[in-house]
Amino acid sequence: MSFDDLERGTGRVVLGGGGGSGQQGGYGYQSGMAASGSMSNTSSLQYDQLHNQAVASITKISNNVAALQKMVNQLGTKRETPDMHARMTTLTERTRDLAREAGRLLKQITLVPTSSPAETQQRSVTQRKLGSDLKKQLTAFTAVQTRIKDADRRSIDTAKQSMAFGDAAGTSTADDQTQPLLAQQQTITLDSTIEFNEVLIAEREHDIAEIEATISDVNEIFRDLSTLVNEQGEQLHDIEHHIENTVAHTDGAVKELTKADNYQRKARRKAMCLALIFALIAGGVVLYLTQKK
Repeated sequence: MSFDDLERGTGRVVLGGGGGSGQQGGYGYQSGMAASGSMSNTSSLQYDQLHNQAVASITKISNNVAALQKMVNQLGTKRETPDMHARMTTLTERTRDLAREAGRLLKQITLVPTSSPAETQQRSVTQRKLGSDLKKQLTAFTAVQTRIKDADRRSIDTAKQSMAFGDAAGTSTADDQTQPLLAQQQTITLDSTIEFNEVLIAEREHDIAEIEATISDVNEIFRDLSTLVNEQGEQLHDIEHHIENTVAHTDGAVKELTKADNYQRKARRKAMCLALIFALIAGGVVLYLTQKK
């Protein structure tokens, strides 16, 4: 099941209490089987809740990555807006938090107890699929972050070139004393441009540092996911091996039972033949003795 197919867990509420002769300590008495069933229901409900939360987080990550990709494609074009970098930064932070949350949920899912080897196998397959879906989205997220970082670096280079050109123009203006008012206005404009570029460079350098930290966090989540997937694979292999051994032992038991049944049939037929022979011999003896008299 992919992360787009959000499975709906069925909530089961276990009600305690009730009177009757089976009460102990003021609470309704539960047999061992009933208590086991209640624990199984609670475990299943917990698993469904964690699973659905993980699926929802992965889905949000996918949507955020798609939005980031769309905005990155608009950088450097007429469709780029002044607040686009701020929106990308906010969306990046939200996606990073979602990635951490999804990784935490996947870890918690592996700790939910199961009631049977078959259930363990089914959950292992589902968990590995969730891990694979999350890794896929985080790979796309890392790729779009790299594109944003490259765009920020280009902005820094452009700003530095503009500042260098402004310095050269400022020197030329200072040397020209023929038009003092015009030179003063040009100096003010150049100072404003330089100040703007300095602020822009500082912002982009801060954004790059944040992106590199985000990529580092994602790499850490990747390592955790790889560990979980490997553990689930080993657990799944152990379960399959256990099932194969169980089937083999069952087949062996069936064969032994078949052999025993065949032996019993042969023994019964042999006993019947011997009884018939003895009966014929006894009948012959009786007939001989009767005729002799």
